[in-house]
Amino acid sequence: MTSQHQHAVLKIEKMKMASKSKILWESDWSAGLPYDNNKGEIAIKIPKEILKCQQVQREIVFSCSQPLKNLSLVQLVKLNGNDIERWDFDFGFVIPNSVNSWESVIEAAKEGTIGPEVLSGNVTIDTAFYDGDNLVASNRVRVYYV
Repeated sequence: MTSQHQHAVLKIEKMKMASKSKILWESDWSAGLPYDNNKGEIAIKIPKEILKCQQVQREIVFSCSQPLKNLSLVQLVKLNGNDIERWDFDFGFVIPNSVNSWESVIEAAKEGTIGPEVLSGNVTIDTAFYDGDNLVASNRVRVYYV
C-alpha cells in the first residue's frame, strides 16, 4: 500500500454489513475515518456472530469529487500479517461530485473455521480503491470480534 489515508478524490461516508437483512455492523464515517495515528489504521468492533454467516452483504456509501472511469476495489484480509483471503470487486464509472452506494455479497471461506478468540485484534483488512491502475484511496482496518 502506498498510502494509509484516503485522498480527496474518494471518501468513505458509511459502511454496513448484514446477513439475511439483519444489520450486524454499521458505521457512519461522514465526518472522517477514525484513524489510530500511531498505527495508521482504523479499529472496528464487529459482533462475532458474523463469523457464522455463510454470506454477508456489505454496503459502502462513498462520495467522489472527480469522475472515475473504472472504479474497483481490492481487499487483502490478513491474519497476523499473513494474507489469508483476497476479495476483488468492480464498480465501474463514477459521476463527479456524487454520493454512491456500493453493495457486494461476500461468501464465507470454505476452509476450517478459526474462532473469534484467535481472530480478534489479529485480523486486518487492507482496502485499495483504484481507477483503472491508479490508486485513488486506501486504508487498513483492524477487526475486533465482540
